[in-house]
Amino acid sequence: SPSWFGFAFLTPERNKLARYLDGKGIGNRPIMGGNLARQPAYRNVEYEIIGNLDGANKIHECGIWIGVFPGITRDMQDYQIETIRKYFNG
Repeated sequence: SPSWFGFAFLTPERNKLARYLDGKGIGNRPIMGGNLARQPAYRNVEYEIIGNLDGANKIHECGIWIGVFPGITRDMQDYQIETIRKYFNG
């Protein structure tokens, strides 16, 4: 079950997929967050990094949200699913 506002997943083709979905009228956004040390808002904030940030970097680079909302219909869901399948399967 997704959150009330989006379904999140990772793909190395995030940016290309986002442009494709935009063209098909499917709302999407990169996952905000990921590696917060790479976010411009934290540029002047002191912080300490302990360990590697491999997981955070993967989310930062590959994370995407597909828009959902409580009123989404089955037809809308099917359109999203089929459109994403076509993208990945050609």
